[in-house]
Amino acid sequence: MEAQLPVTRITEDIARVGDGFNRIFGSLLEGSFLPAYGEKFWHPVIDIHQSDKDVIVMVELPGISVKECNLSIEENRLTISGERKTKEEFKESNVWYSERIYGSFHRIIDLPVGVITDKAEAKYENGILSVTMPKSEKVRGKKIKIEVK
Repeated sequence: MEAQLPVTRITEDIARVGDGFNRIFGSLLEGSFLPAYGEKFWHPVIDIHQSDKDVIVMVELPGISVKECNLSIEENRLTISGERKTKEEFKESNVWYSERIYGSFHRIIDLPVGVITDKAEAKYENGILSVTMPKSEKVRGKKIKIEVK
């Protein structure tokens, strides 16, 4: 594991606090509570579920190219970031009304259990990013047959 610079760690901590505020207050305020350093910032919605073997995180990212998305898993935290860029036709026009959100996004997701990071797989289909991460052996446990005498 590579040592992190204090500034990097502080930035991640600020983003995690922002994620918490956005989860709590985002629906009340119809958007992101804390912008990312003055940028227009939005917060993709997620679902997290687990089976006996895997943890699966599903993220709604409609209108985003896979090339615009970054994923990493460290210390049982999944980090997803990227950007939804404004369509070229909007840059030259006078937009009368728009509810769609463009700009950067950044989510740090604390995973419910330990995972095997090097066996994680991601799939992007119909605007949904699915990240499947196998649970670590420690978490899964081992079934043994106990003989009763």
